[in-house]
Amino acid sequence: MSESYVTLITTLTSAGVGGAVALVGVYLTNKGNTARQDVQLAHQTQIERAELLRARGEELYELIDKWLNNLFGYYMVKASVMQGKLSYNDGLDLELKNGKTNSGNYGRIQMLIDVYFPAIREQYDCVLSLREATNKHVFLHKRAYERGETDGTAFLKPFTDNQLSLEAAAEKLKEAVIAQVRAV
Repeated sequence: MSESYVTLITTLTSAGVGGAVALVGVYLTNKGNTARQDVQLAHQTQIERAELLRARGEELYELIDKWLNNLFGYYMVKASVMQGKLSYNDGLDLELKNGKTNSGNYGRIQMLIDVYFPAIREQYDCVLSLREATNKHVFLHKRAYERGETDGTAFLKPFTDNQLSLEAAAEKLKEAVIAQVRAV
């Protein structure tokens, strides 16, 4: 009987040790798989975020480019009116014609900058500030034109100077967008 107890104890001990080793093996395998999945998920998330930022950056660049092209087209008409090449009414007709074909979602520019690219906010604000200063000259010319002062040459120099500053700031903004997209 003692021999059967020894055999039973040996069998139970072997089964217990084998089961414990199997449990430790399963635990270590699961822990390794979980760590691998975490690394894989983090990598996949990083790739998806980079793709999202790249896509949003490209969209932002396209929107800014379209906005600036439309803005400078508008300013070309205003400069022609100031130079006397166009009447004010002809200029307005051109603006209406261009406005119908040049619609854009320019509010999205600000949203994309605020959400995805806050590092370029300073360049964007600079462009807005210079646009406002340039528009001031357009407004002053309009008021003078409404008073019957059709010679806009007095407004042309400050208007052109502001527009050149605006163009330089616009190029810096576009370069900043490109730098942000490349950094992704």
